[in-house]
Amino acid sequence: MPRHMTQPGRFAPGAVVVEFEDARTSWPVVRWAAAEAGRRGRELVVARPTSPGFVSGYPEAALALADSGDRPVWQLDRLVAGLASQHPGLSVSGIVLEPTPAALFELVDAVEAAVLVVGPGRGNVLPSRGQCPVVVVNGRARRCESPRPVMVGVDAADTCVPALRFAFAFAHRDATAVRVVQAWSRRTPPAFGPDCPPEPMSPLVPALADVVTGFPDVPFELALAQGRPTRQLPARASDAALLVVGERYAPRRMRSLVRKAVCPVAIVPRA
Repeated sequence: MPRHMTQPGRFAPGAVVVEFEDARTSWPVVRWAAAEAGRRGRELVVARPTSPGFVSGYPEAALALADSGDRPVWQLDRLVAGLASQHPGLSVSGIVLEPTPAALFELVDAVEAAVLVVGPGRGNVLPSRGQCPVVVVNGRARRCESPRPVMVGVDAADTCVPALRFAFAFAHRDATAVRVVQAWSRRTPPAFGPDCPPEPMSPLVPALADVVTGFPDVPFELALAQGRPTRQLPARASDAALLVVGERYAPRRMRSLVRKAVCPVAIVPRA
């Protein structure tokens, strides 16, 4: 058995799960996930998708092929060993999965994952209600020495509260600020600000106050952006470390948002 391959059921609850598709496109994804696991003090689980027939007898068949030098699992073992070496305090494990969103979510459910990290090719992988957040890392994020803010897109409904909590918790761990932005139009009036309709008060306002109370050390600002969320949110997040949104968007609109953003996008479902 490769040193760093782990059988299902042996992961610590609350792990950060990352999908490693191939060496050419997945390095930024894995690096982001490793940093997030380190900030959280959680285990990093690297999931390597391969052909359905390859994992039909997992773990016995997959591990036997790995011992014989099979390339997918050999790559995974080398990757996990390298991550463990680069991050001495980080617990890193690997697992082989079928290349389907269902297999990924079966894994995150089984290990009670805190977050699933995927590449841009999985921009249509949306979490369902009650599942863990999904972060899509597109690899275009610019490096910056100083902490960059976390931006969270909100609407006039309290369904965005989980996204607010995720954004503030991320900012707390990263010692940075939060930018709360609502993209609005005549069909979706703003929930706060000078153009906010007087009746009735949006449930977002007290919900935001409740979230802010839980993170007194995190500075934040409120902003309005007139226009479509799929255009305004990526534009306003050009200098952000992370863009956080709820899962209320249809898959096509979410793919558009992820494609336009230059920073990673966290999709947070309702509890």
